[in-house]
Amino acid sequence: MHNGAPPDATPDWVRWLWLLPVAWLLGVVATVFLPLGWVAAVALTLALVAVQTAWHERAQEWDRALLPLRAMLAAHHALGGLPDGDDDDAALLAPFRAGAAAAGKLRRRFALALGDRVPRQREYRDWLLQANVRRYFASRAALAAHIDTLRASYHLVAALEADCALACHLQGTASFCWADQAPDRPLALSAMAHPLLAQLAPLDFTLADGRGAFVSGQNGVGKSTLLRTAGLNVIAARAFGFCYAATAQVPPLAVHASMQSEDAMDSGESLYMAELRRARELLVLAEQGPALFVIDEVFRGTNHLESVSAATAVLHALARQHAVVVSSHNLELATLLRDRLAPFCVEAAKGALRVRPGVLQDTNGIRLLADSGFDSTVERNAGTVLAWLARHARGEDAGPPPRLAA
Repeated sequence: MHNGAPPDATPDWVRWLWLLPVAWLLGVVATVFLPLGWVAAVALTLALVAVQTAWHERAQEWDRALLPLRAMLAAHHALGGLPDGDDDDAALLAPFRAGAAAAGKLRRRFALALGDRVPRQREYRDWLLQANVRRYFASRAALAAHIDTLRASYHLVAALEADCALACHLQGTASFCWADQAPDRPLALSAMAHPLLAQLAPLDFTLADGRGAFVSGQNGVGKSTLLRTAGLNVIAARAFGFCYAATAQVPPLAVHASMQSEDAMDSGESLYMAELRRARELLVLAEQGPALFVIDEVFRGTNHLESVSAATAVLHALARQHAVVVSSHNLELATLLRDRLAPFCVEAAKGALRVRPGVLQDTNGIRLLADSGFDSTVERNAGTVLAWLARHARGEDAGPPPRLAA
């Protein structure tokens, strides 16, 4: 059975398979009375072995596949037979009533025979009576004959199991809320959290005025975590109707993310080529309808000037019709895309993260050189070059390139 299609038809020879063990038993008896009876017995033994060799593994795999099927039918039968409680219980159990009896009968059709459940007997039944092969084809035929009933039962039980799993998850969740749709604003999350990061302090994040967000922050402060948290909350709202937040207004948008591009040695694809491929994919997705694009860094794999230029063009194309949330160390993007993306800065305050309007002012890339074990000369030379480049960026007369300390 492939891709939900019913099993193939049962071969004609299977209907005569029960004769093989009978003939083998007669052959064994014949060895007592006929000199050449052993020839028939050996031939029939080889036939039994041949059938098992061809079908034993497939029958075992099929038996394992039937275990969850029997459990599903048993659950359907049991739920349909429960007495009504309050109105909520009655509404929950009502869909199971009609098919409960059919589910019980089908469960018995797929159950193991008593002899197969007796310890140490199943192997003898399989090899001498071909019980496993006969059961394999009989249960496949039963599945094909009742495929619609089984699918309906699956949908009922699976939906209830999903609801129960979601309810259990929410019971153990510290904070969640039911999301409201916000057609007038792309996104508004207060005290949002990431369900897999217990140590993450709740964050507020709001997009307004029809603009997306450009997120900046020091190295390692949590920009990527903010993007992942916002994207996950939008996905949870679309899939289940709730967010990991105190309050949430979420638009009915698809979410497309580009969180990490890497080079690939096996395909010979460089980092920049991987980033170009992903950017093309995002632009194609943008043509499919309104969406939220969550992008962590863009075009890191080329020189700074071309990186900023390419990122500006791609992000501008996306942000014209879509909500875009992007983080980058290229702070020039905040100015270049100010009409489309509102600037936000992630920073640590009193041991917790907060998101404020504006662009990062106090970078820490040079300071981290010392924290990472680089000597003072390297740190001092890096600071000298940074100051020279900063004067150039401001349009000042920076003078000739600085001389670096030996």
